[in-house]
Amino acid sequence: SDFLVHTGDMVATGDEEDDWKSFFDVENSLLRDRCVFASVGNHELAGEKGVGAAAFLRYFALADDGGKDRPRLYGSFRWSNTRFFLLNAMDDWSGEERAWLKEELDRALTEPGLAHRFAVLHHGPYSSGPHGPNERLHKNGVIQILREGKVDLVLSGHDHVYERGAGEGIKYIVSGGAGAPLYARKQKTPEAAVFEPVHHFVEVSVDGDEVDLVVKRASGSVLEACGFEGAG
Repeated sequence: SDFLVHTGDMVATGDEEDDWKSFFDVENSLLRDRCVFASVGNHELAGEKGVGAAAFLRYFALADDGGKDRPRLYGSFRWSNTRFFLLNAMDDWSGEERAWLKEELDRALTEPGLAHRFAVLHHGPYSSGPHGPNERLHKNGVIQILREGKVDLVLSGHDHVYERGAGEGIKYIVSGGAGAPLYARKQKTPEAAVFEPVHHFVEVSVDGDEVDLVVKRASGSVLEACGFEGAG
């Protein structure tokens, strides 16, 4: 892989330095040769107020074009013809982050050479797991912002399952199967096309307008392979 994307909850409690040390001890050989772009999860924000957020930013803050860290829990980066929007799903989506997302997506509509827009956040808009959909996204018009901004795919976690589907014109994947205890299906979400509570990872390949995905269980077997063309 060229790089890694994480949907959040890398540690159990964000204000515990030993948890972060354990994470990097485990991931050392993987991260030695690849960068990782991560969205913040609720567990990173757990513990003493502000400490977990500061720890997350110390390790994963995105940088601006001048190389200076941006001290906020959301941001954007571009890799080749694809722009990623890393979001703080635990926000109330009534203020600064919502306004930033709309402005950035509007700007990306005319960004030269851009073919794809992916949103990455911990608690996504749809899920058949026990956490269910992120109602704050729906109540505050974020789904409409994503759709109007021609977001190709929303990647999320939070529920410890694999799920793929589409709702309100938005394609989504719930990928929360990195190793924590798995969750049972709690509801029949009409948007879901595929659901399996399994430890897994998702390989994404981008070639021009084409996006191909291969989902592999921890055993190495293929759960599914699918693809789509970009939203333009």
